[in-house]
Amino acid sequence: MTRKISGIAAVSSLFLVTASLALAGPAMAQSASNKAKIAHKNFVAADASKDGALSTSEFKKFIDMSASAGLGQAPTIKRMGAYSYAYSRVDKNGDGKVTWNELRTAAAK
Repeated sequence: MTRKISGIAAVSSLFLVTASLALAGPAMAQSASNKAKIAHKNFVAADASKDGALSTSEFKKFIDMSASAGLGQAPTIKRMGAYSYAYSRVDKNGDGKVTWNELRTAAAK
């Protein structure tokens, strides 16, 4: 169990990379920009209620779409089923919604 918790903790830290869309150095600057665009499209598509924020079920859809696109650590979050843990790490104000700005803020840390 400790190993899984450590893995989930690592995933939550790496999720921030997903949210910032894997800015991995100068050689990938353009790629990171494209990944950011894809992630934002995924965010908008996952926001079924069109309220500018993701519920837990919408967040899962966002992660699944991002995993399919190979963005950041979304594939790992999906594989480990760490949606709730990642969600709680991003929803800093605890209002039960994750906004694009919350994703970006989490990614900047």
